[in-house]
Amino acid sequence: MKKLFLAILFMFLLFTLIKGFRGVVRRVEHGRYTDGTYEQSTVPDEEGWSKSVEIEISDGKIVNVSYDEFNPETGSKAEDDDYINKWRTATSMQADPKQVYRALAMELVRKQDPKKVDDITGASISSKVFRGLAIEVLRQAKR
Repeated sequence: MKKLFLAILFMFLLFTLIKGFRGVVRRVEHGRYTDGTYEQSTVPDEEGWSKSVEIEISDGKIVNVSYDEFNPETGSKAEDDDYINKWRTATSMQADPKQVYRALAMELVRKQDPKKVDDITGASISSKVFRGLAIEVLRQAKR
């Protein structure tokens, strides 16, 4: 009788352990995205600016995002003083591209869905381009 009780107890514990382990594996397998770093860029527009987003995925979630617009001749918009001055004059914003790009990136990390990232007033075109590129990047990362 004692052996039967121990055998049943052993089977119960073994079943519980296996069931719990499978649950952990299932959560990792059903993460939204495959871990890695993914990037997407546009072709240069008529003024020579390309837009680029890079997204890092870890444990199936978006953990880091960077976005920039750059021109081979002048470099990054976020670092181009002439462009920043034009931006501020045209939009009446005190923010600069670097702050806007950082805000978009942080919102994507927080919301985990580019379609839920809101436009930033005064930077609606950059916001739309960011969302479109992020959607394309995340298609590459889909499980």
